[in-house]
Amino acid sequence: MKRLHLVLCFANFATVLETKRSNWLATSLMLLIATIGWATIGLANDRPNVILIVTDDQGYGDMSCHSNPFLQTPNLDRLAGQSVRLENYHVDPVCTPTRAALMTGRYSTRAGAWDVVQGRQLLAPDEATMADVFSAAGYRTAMFGKWHLGDTWPYAPRYRGFQQVVRHLAGGIDEIGNPIGNDYFDDTYYRNGTRETIQGYCTDVFFDQCNRFIGQSSAAPFFVYLPLNAMHSPHTVAERYYQPFLADGHDEKRAKFFGQIVNFDENLGRLLELLDSRDLADNTIVIFMGDNGTAEGIDREGANGFNAAMRGKKGSVYEGGHRVACFVRWPAELNAGRRIRELTCCRDWLPTLIDWCGLSKPKGVAFDGRSLQPLIRGDADSWPERTLFIQRQPDRPRLVSVNQGRSRYAVLTQQWRLVGDELYDINKDPSQTTDVAAKHPQVVRQLRSRYERHFADVFADGAAYTRFKIGAAEENPTLLTVRDWHPTNGNVIWKQDQLGDDALAINGFWAIDVVAAGRYAIRLSRFPDDAPAPMDAKLAVLKIGDKQWSKRLGGDETSVTFEVELPQGPAILSTFLTDPQDKVRGAYFVHAERLSVLGDEGDTPPTAFPFHVPADKPNRPLSAAMQRNYDAYPSIRPEQNELYTQFKYTKLAGFDYNGGDGTITRRDPSKVIYANGKYYVWYTGRKTPVKPVGLSRAAETTDAIPSSDWDLADIYYATSKDGFIWEEQGIAVARPPKPHPGWRSVATADILVWKGKYYLYYQAFNEASGLRGDDCPVAVSYADSPDGPWTPANKVVVPNGAEGEWDQFSIHDPYPLVHDGKIYLYYKSDFDERPELNPAKIRMQGLAIAEHPLGPFKKHPLNPVINSGHETTLFPFKQGVAALVIRDGMEHNTIQYAEDWVNFEIASIVELMPTAGGPFIPDAFTDTKDGQGITWGISHFTNAGGDWSRNHSILTRFDCDLSRSVNDPEMKGHHLDHSPEFHYKQGLSGKQRERIEKATKNLR
Repeated sequence: MKRLHLVLCFANFATVLETKRSNWLATSLMLLIATIGWATIGLANDRPNVILIVTDDQGYGDMSCHSNPFLQTPNLDRLAGQSVRLENYHVDPVCTPTRAALMTGRYSTRAGAWDVVQGRQLLAPDEATMADVFSAAGYRTAMFGKWHLGDTWPYAPRYRGFQQVVRHLAGGIDEIGNPIGNDYFDDTYYRNGTRETIQGYCTDVFFDQCNRFIGQSSAAPFFVYLPLNAMHSPHTVAERYYQPFLADGHDEKRAKFFGQIVNFDENLGRLLELLDSRDLADNTIVIFMGDNGTAEGIDREGANGFNAAMRGKKGSVYEGGHRVACFVRWPAELNAGRRIRELTCCRDWLPTLIDWCGLSKPKGVAFDGRSLQPLIRGDADSWPERTLFIQRQPDRPRLVSVNQGRSRYAVLTQQWRLVGDELYDINKDPSQTTDVAAKHPQVVRQLRSRYERHFADVFADGAAYTRFKIGAAEENPTLLTVRDWHPTNGNVIWKQDQLGDDALAINGFWAIDVVAAGRYAIRLSRFPDDAPAPMDAKLAVLKIGDKQWSKRLGGDETSVTFEVELPQGPAILSTFLTDPQDKVRGAYFVHAERLSVLGDEGDTPPTAFPFHVPADKPNRPLSAAMQRNYDAYPSIRPEQNELYTQFKYTKLAGFDYNGGDGTITRRDPSKVIYANGKYYVWYTGRKTPVKPVGLSRAAETTDAIPSSDWDLADIYYATSKDGFIWEEQGIAVARPPKPHPGWRSVATADILVWKGKYYLYYQAFNEASGLRGDDCPVAVSYADSPDGPWTPANKVVVPNGAEGEWDQFSIHDPYPLVHDGKIYLYYKSDFDERPELNPAKIRMQGLAIAEHPLGPFKKHPLNPVINSGHETTLFPFKQGVAALVIRDGMEHNTIQYAEDWVNFEIASIVELMPTAGGPFIPDAFTDTKDGQGITWGISHFTNAGGDWSRNHSILTRFDCDLSRSVNDPEMKGHHLDHSPEFHYKQGLSGKQRERIEKATKNLR
């Protein structure tokens, strides 16, 4: 592979670290880097992309390529056949430790995250992650799925090197800490820390997010971490996936487990097809692995099911608990079909990817894994013998072989497995049926000695607590849950339905670190805020360090709050809720919020606003402007705002305007649709023998002389193969004969596709514009094909309002979309005419809703729903609708968003918006609850020649990045420079100049 060499500036990497952590952490790491230096790295001319897929609870045997007799996994089999396969590959026996080891290249016990709950699932904040390394090297980084290494600052993935994140919290979508009601379908997730409900099955959602990220346009390579929550319990999946397994005689739990695998396999196929279709497959490294042994492929005794003849399953230190499938495909560099049987593990991937992708490795980090490069490239002779260690440790680790009848550790070599006090020759006895410890006592002593040294090494700090940070500007308040405490009485719980179990009398403490001294509100509750219920407690006690506070309660309180002064530093936080029967349990939820504000007596004044803007609204005094920055907009920076963009314009080819003499106009384009292998657009077309005379001379008009640019117009349409070169096909809807609506002019059309038919809505003029303003209702024509023929309904479908109503004189710019199985037709009206003002009228947008394209349409009672705008463009976005609000009104030049499709809020302020934009919206009529946005469309320029005496309009193309599946940084700039001529065109009138000169004379 050809390589370029450059030195990575350590200051840039330190900036990345400072952004994602706190100042104290960034400072310590910068000092470390400055002391040890960085190696010179090699960057490939075409650095590979990387996709790292981790399935949850899918064992080695849970796929047909490993001879499972019940499952068919064609896409996994395809990937395996195209990959190098690691046949002796090991992880930890449960979720969190594997993820910690994978992300850091170090033992999970060394990185602080060796359990799935009880405060031992937090990845130590000073550990560099795989995403840190990729991000520092200029990669786009993203994570979609299950993190399970901490949900608060500084542990959440958005603080650990991942630039884009969509995930659930805790260890499962439905577990404590996640929104109530999550059940694998249409759940609430967290996108970069913000709650968002996304329609669809969880595995489909995570793959969809992954595919969109991969499809974004960028010069930078990408690293995607795709750790799925499937096939974790509860084994929920659509019936069509598990019903065949029920029919084959499997019990329901295993049938659903297998169904989850089939669904995953389908999604994997879509991902592989996407890589092929975008020509990304050749130089994209795809790694697939499981996180631990099977959960449901066999029963605990191994007597029923399939596990490739291995002993043990998830949670076990026998082979079936930690030996999993691992495939790596990189067509540009690796020879497919090889099987590697040397001992490998998940800790090997970070050093391997550093080698393969030319990433920078900090010299001071000692990986426990080693680069697989020589082994995978066929140089097994340079692969020295190694010993690996598997552990299942509790909150307080113990150096014991067996605990509660279960082996707690395993020592692995190429030949041996020491499982507690048992020894197996894995080459001769891969099913671990015959303990040979008595025959090989020296081997047992040797391997046990290695384990004891390993234990002392990884727990050299005495298994210090990884502490929850409270009071930090980056996240305030901080939520602590029962699943996170270190148990002191009983254990932890993690299922939502356990919260109301009155038989439980459990407790524990949280190890915390008070980041800033000050006054804090510590709120205790038994139930989450989205499902509050009485705590049934008569006494609440809070203990932090050596201080204790208590409150008497009435029993029906849903929470209790203590306001306390806390010093900076580490502490232990405990809670005690005593019920009427004197049963004591801990509070299952604790919200810790710093309250100190500047000027409060006895409080520590807050520091200056941080250099790196916190992602979440900090709990500190904020100006009105900074309050608005967090409360009013989707993101804190324009370039991070999905609903912010620049607009680029391109001349269209294929249209003739008769030399720009004013006799031909094309304007008011519809939405663009794609059908029959090409794009279609409809628009107002005027071809008259003379140019318009103007609205003020409307009385002079005839059947051949137009008053306005849109008078005496028909609806034309054009098609295009590429969106740039168009061919006009002729008139789609002509003016009907008098007295049908539109006999004078039909204009401003927009398209609806509904149940296989096509509908054009348009303004229907019965008189020349200017006689009484611009008076016209909305009419409609329909066809079976976008090429027509079009049949006019010959009726008004959206009438003007009654006398005295805001829309009594005009219903303009009809704009249909499909939402909730209905047609949502937005429109504009002019009203509140005040001749003394300029402009005399104001324009706002209304909404009419119908269940059938021909009506009846019912106007929304909250009309107007947008208080500004002229020829407004709308498109589905996420579960709501976005609007480009151009010209006119208090909120013109804004992009707005309404999650409920009615109540719009400003999302961004933009420049050079398209006039009468007709965007290409693939999901405009799909009734989507996950709108993807837009990237281009057709709009118009009025007075295209710059001479009102030859007034005419032309069509143009606009491009933007208002899409969730495209990432175009060039579209997110916000420094548009206009030429002096652009500004001088907005010069003073003679009357204004005269006023100014007069004011100057009065000063003399």
